[in-house]
Amino acid sequence: MTDTTGRNKKWDSLFSVSNPSNYLILGPEKTKKLMEVNWQGIKLGATSLTGEEAIEMSIASWEWAIWWMIENDVVILKMANSCAFCVLYSAHGNCTGCPIATKTGHGSCVGTPYYNTRLPKSKDVCYAIRVFEKEVEFLKSLREPEPKEASVNMIKMNRKAYDQKWAGASVSRATLRSPDLLESFISAAQEMIEDLANFNPKKSARHRDELARSMSVLPSNYEDMDSNEIEKWIDRNAETASYIINEELPDILNDLAPNDFWFGSHEGDGSDFGFWTDVGFDVMEAEML
Repeated sequence: MTDTTGRNKKWDSLFSVSNPSNYLILGPEKTKKLMEVNWQGIKLGATSLTGEEAIEMSIASWEWAIWWMIENDVVILKMANSCAFCVLYSAHGNCTGCPIATKTGHGSCVGTPYYNTRLPKSKDVCYAIRVFEKEVEFLKSLREPEPKEASVNMIKMNRKAYDQKWAGASVSRATLRSPDLLESFISAAQEMIEDLANFNPKKSARHRDELARSMSVLPSNYEDMDSNEIEKWIDRNAETASYIINEELPDILNDLAPNDFWFGSHEGDGSDFGFWTDVGFDVMEAEML
């Protein structure tokens, strides 16, 4: 049985309950400050979560539910409105992309302990608590495993290769045309995110989500558009395009930059965008050896 000693104050400070005999309504936000909100509020709050944060948010809500059922001797029949995964991945009526569906091969949490709460005997509090405890263990299994010692050297080698590839690398040269910068920045970010996955999959996944959100405002057929078509779209959406090109994409690339490097235009050539450092390259090269 889950140890609930001292959880009252801890969990009450995080969650509020609305119609607890039916379901919990929680408001997950990226700041992890939770409050009682309606469904639309949950949707807006949780869509900014990364996959890793969604796992921890869901685990926390299920653990809180276990404590609440023990304290109140009432079964919580529905958890979908409290699950960060449901908020993130079921907006269109399916579970595409949800880590739970990816692991089980089924939508609607089929194949997980939670699915058993749909059985008639789930109205028994003790049974429901056992099922919820098993669901917590299942959700914890979705966490990224700690790297084994044998793989540590490979991770270091991949990190070194990443730094050597991108340190001092130019992403775009000899043009300040918005379509060219947009295409170059997106292409570089995509490639770096793939490279990053070789030694830091969590950070890679986070930036993949961030890039997807930035690109979501672009036309759905963006990758099939030529430079002239992209330029026309930029002219029609100047403010949005400017924010993506000058703020969002540079922020992503700057966070992807090798250690001690920053992303931006070269001090000696404003049309040369890449990864630069204030530390001498001879020092950087020595550190990479």
